[in-house]
Amino acid sequence: MVEVHIPKRGIHGRLEPSRLDEDGLPEDLRELRDLEALEKKAIEHLERSNTELYNFLTEEEDKDFREAIAENLQVLERKHARLEKILEKILELTPNQGPVELMPAPKPAPKPAPAKALPEGLDL
Repeated sequence: MVEVHIPKRGIHGRLEPSRLDEDGLPEDLRELRDLEALEKKAIEHLERSNTELYNFLTEEEDKDFREAIAENLQVLERKHARLEKILEKILELTPNQGPVELMPAPKPAPKPAPAKALPEGLDL
């Protein structure tokens, strides 16, 4: 814990490290959602990178690119496993809500009926 006091600015507070559970994940839902977003972004980046590397390999064989793809696949396995743990933890903390991904998408609002023309003589 660190206490912060900046009297001239009227700032006083305490910084505490995140409390982690035995699984190494925070207990705070907001922090878990942030971790979820980071993992999803990392997975997206690695998948895009592998696609680009694979496209280069279809044109010309390259040992380094092939190694990079293999390494990325290993990292992707770990990232997917971590994301699964994060989502399970979110479900544990919000048993009645569930993650947004598992909830059905809301139905779109119905389109308004087209405006009918006013009878002759009633228009403005």
